Amino acid sequence: MRPHSDRLAEAFEAWLGSRLFLPDVLSPENMPEDISDAHLPPLKGDLSGLRFAEEHLKTGYKKKYQEINDLREQITKHNDEIKKFIESLCKKLKEELGLPKYKAGYGAYYRRIVVMSLKKITTGYPEAELKISQNAKPSKKMETRMEQLWINYW
Repeated sequence: MRPHSDRLAEAFEAWLGSRLFLPDVLSPENMPEDISDAHLPPLKGDLSGLRFAEEHLKTGYKKKYQEINDLREQITKHNDEIKKFIESLCKKLKEELGLPKYKAGYGAYYRRIVVMSLKKITTGYPEAELKISQNAKPSKKMETRMEQLWINYW
């Protein structure tokens, strides 16, 4: 029979290798374009499948347990900052362009514009082409404003 610590080490190794170990780290490359996807609760480290493992980790390996919790908190803080940054860009874009709200295929979908722009900046190209609706026609004033913004951007 193997020592208890060896069996526990194997259980921890399997847990650390799983996607349940820590929450996903958000970046412009993996930021969801749909706002409903962005507010899903983040994955958290789940030790429930490992009987008494968390208690063992807390009492026997306090430093390692604290490091795991600190890393989890840093990832959560980072993800919150990324979400706030995206939302601030959406708000700024909305204020600058003043397009109507997105309704049934008409208007601007600011979050998608921001996320795809950030993907293009950080990776070179967005994963998919931008979809432009032929039904939505901006006013002449809006076209002029968009051209000014485009020229100023480049």
